[in-house]
Amino acid sequence: MTPTVPLAHDVDGVGPLLVAIHGMTEDRHFWNRVPLASYFRTVRSTCAATEARRGWHRTIR
Repeated sequence: MTPTVPLAHDVDGVGPLLVAIHGMTEDRHFWNRVPLASYFRTVRSTCAATEARRGWHRTIR
């Protein structure tokens, strides 16, 4: 069985996979202003500390 971790995230676009990681004072929405999905399939996540404070989470497998 593969363990799962609740993680707030968005997936958009087509093409090569790109995982976008934000800085400590931001969340996954930081990347909304950068047109990454025009060129890549992007996974934008919010770090565990930020999502715990804001109550965001989804399970990815």
